[in-house]
Amino acid sequence: MNKLARLLICQICREKDVKENMEVYSITSEKTGKTTNKYYHKGKCWEKFIKEKEESEREQRERDELDSVLRSLFNIKVKYPDSIWWMIEDLRNGTNRFQKFWKKKYKKGYPYSVIAEAYRMSKDDIEWARLNRHFKDLGQEMRYSLKIIQSKLEDAYKKRIRTEQSEKIAKAKEESQLDLMFDNREVEYKKKDDGLDMSDILGD
Repeated sequence: MNKLARLLICQICREKDVKENMEVYSITSEKTGKTTNKYYHKGKCWEKFIKEKEESEREQRERDELDSVLRSLFNIKVKYPDSIWWMIEDLRNGTNRFQKFWKKKYKKGYPYSVIAEAYRMSKDDIEWARLNRHFKDLGQEMRYSLKIIQSKLEDAYKKRIRTEQSEKIAKAKEESQLDLMFDNREVEYKKKDDGLDMSDILGD
């Protein structure tokens, strides 16, 4: 190894290595336009980073979907109380602050997509409460709605599992049909090929 070569730190294992053994991921700041490079060992470290990145992006998409559901349901045009997201984060993480010796958890609760579905399933109950109860502000409305959706979370979770299973079955069925179609084409091609003799080329 060249002693003068610059050593870079892998963001996964934190070990130093030369650039030739690294993959690079570049991030450009929207505010400053400055580009920052982060390095990862080729192989396992890079694959782990890509997997974590894809998971983070999926999580953000689900969080954005939930935000959209809340804004539509409560007709919110601007920012809503931060305390609501803290409570939603507790549902996401599985943290129960009402326990005597509670501990903060991370992603041990219900996914954002399930929480969003619970809100959709509770729409009629939430709208009834908003019309018939006297809430002093939006924060109180949303806190009450959290109590309503918690009774729907298990049903929303089961619905998500059924949807995922149906999608997998549909995908497997589609792939099976495609395989069968290509197999039939191959058999048809072989039959035509086997029936070819010299007269088909040279004529009578």
